[in-house]
Amino acid sequence: MKKKLTIILSLIFSTSISFANLKLKDTIKINSNHLLSKELPLGKSNYIVYIKRDKNGPALNVTFVEMEVSKTAYKDKKVYKITQQWSEKDTLLHTSETMLDEANLATIYHKTWWKKNNQVTEVDYIKKSYTVEGDDKGFNKRAEEGLKDSFLNADFINWHSDLHLFSLLPFKKEAIFKINVYDPGYSPPKYEIYTVLGSEKIEGNDCWILNYELPRNMGYQRFWISKSERIVLKEEDNFKGNYRYKLKTKVSE
Repeated sequence: MKKKLTIILSLIFSTSISFANLKLKDTIKINSNHLLSKELPLGKSNYIVYIKRDKNGPALNVTFVEMEVSKTAYKDKKVYKITQQWSEKDTLLHTSETMLDEANLATIYHKTWWKKNNQVTEVDYIKKSYTVEGDDKGFNKRAEEGLKDSFLNADFINWHSDLHLFSLLPFKKEAIFKINVYDPGYSPPKYEIYTVLGSEKIEGNDCWILNYELPRNMGYQRFWISKSERIVLKEEDNFKGNYRYKLKTKVSE
């Protein structure tokens, strides 16, 4: 009996190790230079962002987001410039300007403004300099610590531009991405796990479904990314039972 039990436990252990190794083998580690930089779509795009308390409830806090990607130069470097403007009714809530190295999509320059607390964060990764201003002094201190850490780990994916950059991942069926992400001015760069759940068609567009599980089972963040256009068409976030949607409009100004 003992011998049988030993054999069974040995088989379970070896199977577990094989499964773990398989998962490890299938995981693709992603830094900025692993993205398909030449496939970043240029031009304007708009998104409607809103919250629902449940899926059948009304849309709340409806926000209009205007984005534009263009090519330009910054301090003799060829860069992609990504601008964002968020507004609600007649009020401007947020603006940002991000410069990414055209060759490898590394963040060169990043500036954001949020109406809440009049928060301004500006960082230059060529000069390795930054400024953080705003009414929340605790936030300012945490932002500065994160920015200092990011100078030592500058090959991150700019999380603030996720709607553009996640579409450039090297997608394949059941892929697991370990992505070095950072939104400049927040927590330091950190590797997070994103998984490809499969494919789904949205209004005739064949999309990859990219999923991120929030810590402590708090919810998820999920993207539907057009395979042909390499554009995020839909984002659905679930946090403690509440939903947030980002839906791309068909046309922009």
